[in-house]
This record gives sequence, structure tokens and C-alpha cells, in this order.
Amino acid sequence: MHRTFVATLVLCFLAAAGLPATTYVVDVTGSEPGSYTTIQAALYAAAEGDTVLVLPGTYTGDGNRDLSFGTKNLVLMSQAGPDHTFIDNQAESPHRIFNFYATTQDTTSIIDGFTIEGGRFIQAENMGAGIRCEQGPSPKFVNCVVRNNHNWGGQGGGAYVNNGSNPVFRHVTFESNIALNGGGGLYCAGTSSPILYDVTFINNESQGNGRGGGMYCGYDSNASLWNVTFAGNTTAAHGGGLAAWRSSPRMGNAVFYRNHAMGDGGAVHFDDQCTPFIMDSTFFANWADGEGGTMACVDASWPTFVRTILSYTEWDVPGRPRGSAFFCDGTSAVTVMQCCSYGNAGGDEPCGAQPDQVIYENPLFCDMPANDLTLASASPCLPGGNPWGVTIGAFGEGCSQPTVEPASWGKVKALFR
Repeated sequence: MHRTFVATLVLCFLAAAGLPATTYVVDVTGSEPGSYTTIQAALYAAAEGDTVLVLPGTYTGDGNRDLSFGTKNLVLMSQAGPDHTFIDNQAESPHRIFNFYATTQDTTSIIDGFTIEGGRFIQAENMGAGIRCEQGPSPKFVNCVVRNNHNWGGQGGGAYVNNGSNPVFRHVTFESNIALNGGGGLYCAGTSSPILYDVTFINNESQGNGRGGGMYCGYDSNASLWNVTFAGNTTAAHGGGLAAWRSSPRMGNAVFYRNHAMGDGGAVHFDDQCTPFIMDSTFFANWADGEGGTMACVDASWPTFVRTILSYTEWDVPGRPRGSAFFCDGTSAVTVMQCCSYGNAGGDEPCGAQPDQVIYENPLFCDMPANDLTLASASPCLPGGNPWGVTIGAFGEGCSQPTVEPASWGKVKALFR
């Protein structure tokens, strides 16, 4: 009994003294002395606060998928970044890359510098082909690429966040992920409120009846998104870029361009008492086969747009007009403050907008065909060109004059008569 008591005192003293964390090395070739050849083996060996350092290479198969930190907070980082370090499930079903479920990880658990790819599910009711965070764990993903993860049976192609998990995604790209039932890039629900900063959603898809080609927020999942880009995402239902249901995401410096919904809401779709807030953002060339090429709001949803450009719905799809750029059902409306709306198929008036809070002038993007949405020096969206003396949109001045003189939607249609 005496020895046990003394040992316990020693352990407590060492913990209080702040022992340095240990670094465990993973080398897929096995040539590094003392290294592990699989990531999971190193994660098992590591203790709370330790670091697992992964050397360049492609990590596949058992031990490199369905990865778990157990109950520990760890740092998992690559030596050379996502361009040289790949965790690849190689589309083998049923496997994902990271599985955080019903554990206590917080944002001191960090995944830094990986390409996370090839997760795949074909069975029904599987969630998160790339990453799953559910029932509490809230790790931080930094400097990662999440791509080509396919969930043909449930929600969340790239990542699935649910039931009180609040992960952070910083400098992360979600690319070419697919989900059958919503959230091609990222699906979040169940009072989960992830934080996204410097995140790009590109060419993700939601198929079937799922909403949110790039991202879906549901069931009081009030995500925060700053410096985010949604480009080229598609959905077979509503919300080509982002869809929200009973949720109110907050966005700043967001860019939505060339997103497409086969239903309503080419860029964004808000349903059932959503009150999202979008500021300092730019919408360009989104379209929908239904209503609301830029935005659709239904069932008592009231979004607010501040210093935002809403422009050129269906700009480069002449001959395929599909209704208005802005759609609100009889229970919904939009609040705008210091915004610019121009060049939209079906009209430039955001539904319910205050006329003195919108300018209907050409924003003068520097190069629309190249998706350069910075502003020419003569733009009315720069402080000297509007009555409020503010910059409108996600970008400031980028050129002296546009490379291509943009035409209004009416001029574009006239070319095809």
C-alpha cells in the first residue's frame, strides 16, 4: 500500500511538472528507425498531449482508415503537407478516414497537413465518408484537402458533424465529394455549430433528395463561416452551394459562384425559420432549374445581407432562364443593408428589400470569365461610388477597368433572339 501511494505521488508530481510531450513518427516505408508503419498504431501508442508526425507518402489499408484518437487529445500532423501526404482509403466500402464518435476531443486535438480521400459507403444510413464527428468530439482540421469521398448511402460526403460536435476547419478544401442525402462537402446537424475559416467548397455534389451541394446545416446547426468560397457545387434538390433548415449560419467574406441547384436556390436555400446573416460577400453566376437562382427562402425564413453583391444569375447559361434570381414564399422576406444587385435573370429586386439600401448598378468585376471578382477602380461598390462610403462585396479594388465589359441580362438574351 505504501509503495502504491508513493508511486501515485511521483506520477502526480511529474504531471504537474509538465513533462514534455513525446513525438511518434510514422513512415510508410518503415525505413525511419523507431517509426510506425501505420497511423493508427502510432495513435494507439501516443498519450494525452503527444504528437504523431507522419512522413511523406500515401497511407492506405487497415491501420490507415477509420482512424480514432480514442479518448485522448493528440496532434496528428504531416511533415510535408497535403501535397505530399495522403491518407487514401482507395474507395473501399465501408470505410471512412477519420471517426470521432462519442469521445471528448476538443480543439487541442489537431489534424494538420493531409489529403483525406477515398472514403466510401454504399450502405444506407452511413454518415461521413471522409470525416465523422458525432456525439461531442470537436477536433480541429488545419491545412487539409478533403476530396473524392463518396457516400452513396447517407449524409456527408466529405464530412459529417452531428449531435453537439463543434469541430474547426481552417485552411481546408472540400473538393469533389458526393453524398446521396445531403451535404456533398459537409453535413452538420443536431445543435452542432462548426467553425470554418479560409475554407473552399469546390465541385461537391448532393444527389437524390439531399440538399446542399457544398454544405448543409440542419436542426439548429448554426455554423460560422468566414473567408469561405463555394464554387461549382451542385445538388439534385435545393441549395447548390449551401442549404439550411431550421438553422441560421453566419457568414462573412463569403464568395458563391457558379453553383447550381436542380431545384430551388442556386447559391443558397433557407427553409423553416432560418435567420442567416451574410456580410461582405459576393454572389456571381449561380443558377437554379427552379426558383431563386441566387437565393430561395421558404417557410418563415428571413436572411439578412449586409454589404453584399448579388449579381449575374445565369450569366453564362443563356437560353436556360428558370425563374427569378430571388425567391421568397409568402411567409419569407429579405433584409438588405448597403447591397448591390445587378444583372440577374428575372430581375434585380431582392424580395422585400428596402429600396434605399440597394444600388442597382454594374459592380464592374475585373474579369468575369476568369472568375476574378475584384473590383475595377470605377466600381460603385467601392467607397467612392456609393452613398454609404463602404466597400460592398468580398473583394476590394483589383484593376483600373474590366477586362471584359459585362452586359446586363437583357443584353445577353438579345444576342440569342
